[in-house]
Amino acid sequence: MKNANVETNQAPNTSEYFNGVLYTRVFMNEVKLVQPKNKKAKQYCVVNATILGEDETGKKTYTTVDLVVKGQANKKLLWKFAEQWPTNRYEKSDWIADVNIGSIGHCGFEKRNKEPGATLKGRLINIRSLKIGNDVVFGEMDKEDNGPTFVSPAYINLVDNSKGFAKASLLEGKIGDHDYQNISFFYKDIDVFKEMEANDLCPKGYKFRATNPKVFAILEFSSIQAIGYQDKKDGEFKSYLSGELAKVRYLKVNDAVLTQKSETEEVTESVTEEKETENAA
Repeated sequence: MKNANVETNQAPNTSEYFNGVLYTRVFMNEVKLVQPKNKKAKQYCVVNATILGEDETGKKTYTTVDLVVKGQANKKLLWKFAEQWPTNRYEKSDWIADVNIGSIGHCGFEKRNKEPGATLKGRLINIRSLKIGNDVVFGEMDKEDNGPTFVSPAYINLVDNSKGFAKASLLEGKIGDHDYQNISFFYKDIDVFKEMEANDLCPKGYKFRATNPKVFAILEFSSIQAIGYQDKKDGEFKSYLSGELAKVRYLKVNDAVLTQKSETEEVTESVTEEKETENAA
């Protein structure tokens, strides 16, 4: 992908919201209109897609995500090719797109083989490029795909350098009235985490929330997925977010900023990477 922060089909609002954004290439497996249970409500457009990525060994990964299409520009683009929409999510699609996905969520379910499964959910907020078959019908698409990049503001609740493991609460929504979504993630050689450990500033988990330092960060992940499981207590099929941390763009512990100046220039504490304007819904 080219610069993942370049927008081609969307207007940003960067002043009032926390919003994690996933920049990725996807196969669009199915595009369709859905009628809400309220028959008087308008239909809305949804996409079932597969995120292309690689694991730490270089093996290709395929992650399913269910998307609600937002923004008039994105809807008009898809509607332009409505007669060619892929209709079977279980067949290989020749629709490939570089997209921005906001409001990342997850959902657990029971597979046909009775095993737990999970899927990512989100809002399709920007289509940067679209290829149907051999033709790029919108935008510019690089031949090489550098894999997904997920950027989100978060409060870090646990850092364990001995295991290369951490937990955080991703922030989503209007600042001051935002939601939290937990994620567990692995990492390698994050210098700012080493500095935190050297100064006894690593949060030790939710159990120690009363005494933990307050750690705000902008995190960049090279992978994100939903992991399904069956709750032993109630038997329900549930899910959680897991990821691989690539870098820390910004980090502040209590009142001290620990990242380098070049990194902090990219962001501010109360800014999101992207926010769809409400009147474009």
